[in-house]
Amino acid sequence: MEVGKNTKLFEGVEVEGRYKGLKTLFVVGDVEFSDIQNAVAHNEYEQIYFGAYFQSVLTNYKTIKAVRLVFKGVVTIEMDYETFPWAPAWLIEDRNIHKIITYKSIPNSENVTFKIENKKGIYCTKDYIYNDWSVYENDKVILEETK
Repeated sequence: MEVGKNTKLFEGVEVEGRYKGLKTLFVVGDVEFSDIQNAVAHNEYEQIYFGAYFQSVLTNYKTIKAVRLVFKGVVTIEMDYETFPWAPAWLIEDRNIHKIITYKSIPNSENVTFKIENKKGIYCTKDYIYNDWSVYENDKVILEETK
């Protein structure tokens, strides 16, 4: 699969994290709700993943909320660590939206632990998942932006 600069939606099997193995609709950047709804109507996705393919700076929170209200599967949002604090409170607090916080500026991640602290306790990364780009070659582009 070749995800290009005009790719808005693509599908594949999740190969990372807690939802590994799910048939997923990946949303690149801000996409209209109607485009996502159309893709979901023709496929049996188990997850919708916002912020795919280096596009973890999202602004169309209305679309995410609309999807969350109608989609019965897993809704995941990947957000850049710098923009996460400014996301709407409802999104941060919604326990039914899986949040992934990304930090893309570490040149060497072999000796890094990520630590998350909240009122419940402290969570630290134990193991890293590493995938080279070949694991994504079976993904399929289903919507590209037209100029």
